[in-house]
Amino acid sequence: MKTFILHSLFVIASGFVLPRQSCSDPVARTEWRDLSDQEKSTYIEAVQCLKDVPSRLTETTSETLWDDFAYVHRELDSEIHFVANFLPWHRWFVYIYESALQADCNYTGVMPYWDWTRDEEDPDSSPIFDNDLGFGGDGDADTGCVNSGPFAGFNVSTPDNHCLQRVFDMTMLTQYSSQSEVDSALEITSYSSFRPTVENGPHRGGHAAISGDMANNYSPNDPIFFLHHTNIDRVWWQWQSESSDRQTEYSGNRYQNDASVEATLEDTLPMNSDLASEEYTVSDFMWVESGPLCYTY
Repeated sequence: MKTFILHSLFVIASGFVLPRQSCSDPVARTEWRDLSDQEKSTYIEAVQCLKDVPSRLTETTSETLWDDFAYVHRELDSEIHFVANFLPWHRWFVYIYESALQADCNYTGVMPYWDWTRDEEDPDSSPIFDNDLGFGGDGDADTGCVNSGPFAGFNVSTPDNHCLQRVFDMTMLTQYSSQSEVDSALEITSYSSFRPTVENGPHRGGHAAISGDMANNYSPNDPIFFLHHTNIDRVWWQWQSESSDRQTEYSGNRYQNDASVEATLEDTLPMNSDLASEEYTVSDFMWVESGPLCYTY
């Protein structure tokens, strides 16, 4: 049988699907509190820089490149949540964001993540909410507007022009994003069960704990979104690392509320072409050291 390449991740040969060879020098993503003070400051400066870069989108309410991410996430809401591609799509989305930090704001550091399991005993004291070397804390009790830290007075344009808002409820973090919840998810053997367990559990906990913008489909308005989803990606990576078979394990419903259409590795991942000009399939983002990706945890 003829050997050929299917996009960038899998080689089909003699009826078997094999993972593509890993990239040669993967970058290790790092938990926020394990970065140096200088690395934290550099990352936050790069995030703030995206608010000074013009929007890439056409005919939208988006004003800056920062705002583009929330706009696209909101527009694709029903195509990327509660469906099989939830994990590979958000893996790609974080990659696009990281690439923007590098290309548009000269960021040379790693993409950090927020491991909320390290905060389950006292989430309010998490370094992620530090005013000097974190992302600031809760919003104003009356308006929800963030008024402390590097994103105080941070305005966003999706779905309309408003201040970045947070309404903390850390009980959601301890309930859904604990180490025991993660461990339970990692014990699941099928992707079709693992994905909804993570999406409805640890993923839900992080969003609901911050709330405000994070509780809506325009959640990328909050810079914490990307550290939260990088950790969701890390949990998936942990699950995939248990067996090489899991680097190709993918199944579930392709559409919301319709289990009759099975998702496949050849499904095209949706994305606004102004944010990402190249078209990819699920197969391209099934492993962190293959296809366009080259990182690890």
